[in-house]
Amino acid sequence: MLKIFDAHLHIIDPRFPLVENQGFLPERFTCRDYLKRTEKLNIIGALSFPALSRLLIRLI
Repeated sequence: MLKIFDAHLHIIDPRFPLVENQGFLPERFTCRDYLKRTEKLNIIGALSFPALSRLLIRLI
């Protein structure tokens, strides 16, 4: 099976409130949501670039 590294994802965690942008405010999408949605894919890791710091999410 092909191994996948997700190089672009968005985690929207309500613990870190966002500011509406031109009327748009994304729905929550937590790490747990991400893992559930991608559980059938062979994702071996993921990288996200939050506004203030880098976060490496290692899935295995």
